[in-house]
Amino acid sequence: MDANGLQGLGTTAEITDLEPLGEKLAAFGWDVTEVPGHDHDALREVLGTPAVDRPHAVIARTVKGYGWAGMENEVMSHYRGIPASDRELVLAEMEAMRSS
Repeated sequence: MDANGLQGLGTTAEITDLEPLGEKLAAFGWDVTEVPGHDHDALREVLGTPAVDRPHAVIARTVKGYGWAGMENEVMSHYRGIPASDRELVLAEMEAMRSS
């Protein structure tokens, strides 16, 4: 599950606090793994791990709008599109991030 800390009306901590999410899932018998959600290698590794004898939850800690400074951690990223005038800038920022 994507855990970016935001929802449509504010932060999850303000509206419906889910933390400590991993501990709550574990209390119900889930095998829980938390990974940095923007780390593709970490995601591939955990998703490629064989299942155990109980449900497995992967909590991917991410940043909403990651890759575009104008949208990172912004609640409005749920509603706002990318203006045509900014598309080239956004694509360049994302490409630079992917290359690093």
